[in-house]
Amino acid sequence: MERPAAPRVGQVTHHSIELTWEDALQHANDTFAKSVSRRLTGDARVKVQLEQRDYIGSWRAVYS
Repeated sequence: MERPAAPRVGQVTHHSIELTWEDALQHANDTFAKSVSRRLTGDARVKVQLEQRDYIGSWRAVYS
């Protein structure tokens, strides 16, 4: 599986950073459309999960 494109950085404030993945989402939708043999139901969902490494080295989900 190929690595998705990096997110684009949008608005940055002291408390937050806005990230967008339009290119990666479009690529995922295109790949999904090809894999369903051209019979899309109109419901192409993509799940995004942000993970963070904890102090013992394992990963845990911090946003989904």
